[in-house]
Amino acid sequence: MRTYGVIPIDFWTRSKALRERGTEAMLVAAYLYSCPSSNAIGLYYLPLPTLCHETGLAKEGASKALRSLGEIGFAYYDEDEERVWIPTMASDELGARLKAGDHRVKWIRKTLESYADSRFYKNFMERYGAAYSLSPRPSEPGLFEGPRKPLRSPDPDPDPDPDPDPPPSPRGGLFGASPNLPEVRKKAKDDCEADPAVLRVFQAWQRLLDKPRAVLDRKRAKAVIDRLREGYSVHDLEAAIEGCTRSPHHMGTNQSGAKYDDLALICRDASHVDMFLAHARSRPAEHPVGPPGGTYTPTSPPSAAELVRLRNAIDRQRSERAWGPGGVAADLESRGTDPHDPGGAP
Repeated sequence: MRTYGVIPIDFWTRSKALRERGTEAMLVAAYLYSCPSSNAIGLYYLPLPTLCHETGLAKEGASKALRSLGEIGFAYYDEDEERVWIPTMASDELGARLKAGDHRVKWIRKTLESYADSRFYKNFMERYGAAYSLSPRPSEPGLFEGPRKPLRSPDPDPDPDPDPDPPPSPRGGLFGASPNLPEVRKKAKDDCEADPAVLRVFQAWQRLLDKPRAVLDRKRAKAVIDRLREGYSVHDLEAAIEGCTRSPHHMGTNQSGAKYDDLALICRDASHVDMFLAHARSRPAEHPVGPPGGTYTPTSPPSAAELVRLRNAIDRQRSERAWGPGGVAADLESRGTDPHDPGGAP
């Protein structure tokens, strides 16, 4: 998570259409430029519940604001991918052009690798590919080239049935074929699951928040790893997850009615972990969750008859302690005092 962002001074005056969309659209526009999930290229992962939680907007209002920003071309949001792209953000933060030797070009290329499967990837490359010197990699075809064919064999009697060229990737970007994305995602998932500490925290979150079908993706794994590196133990993060179940606001008792219980949110930074740890120590869970596939039956308050029985049982225990062997009554009798005499006279 970055520590600062850039909002240009003319942000508030550059677009009359943005102002005409109302205050909620202006709020979401400013949030997209400066939220904790954002980055300098303006293409990043942003779940709608996170936006609602951090802006205080209801889900309907936030969705309407995002649609309005898309209609005027300010920002585009994909609900299926949960990713947002702000076309002018990269030029506002990084400048209109970058030279090939600029160290930021390498950072942009690395950041884009995480979004190669996004529908906004091609839009970004069309807008900034040439301006940011994002030239093709050595292993990729050139800008106007197809996949190179191997040289023909000089043998006058070549193999009559040579191996055909591999078909190009069906998802080619502006600079040629993209990598095999399913394999890339599988490798990232395997790397995450290779760490037993990360897997233990993730399984605790699945169990306590009743999310048996959730996936340990790169964002969740990175949040857990970052907190472990800061010194939090696996037990601390498990307790923070339990603390989330004890927060009415994060479990849906809020204006939007949405739950803010994602593992990436709980482990977003040290302040979030500390907040949920405080919830875990403060009071019992107000929105407890049962095991996956099961149900939770809250404990009902005791009836009047149960309270009377409990009171009688306590009185009997006190009486047995007082009059039993070694009790107060036996001690008084050993001193020659009548335990039934209120005055205690022999």
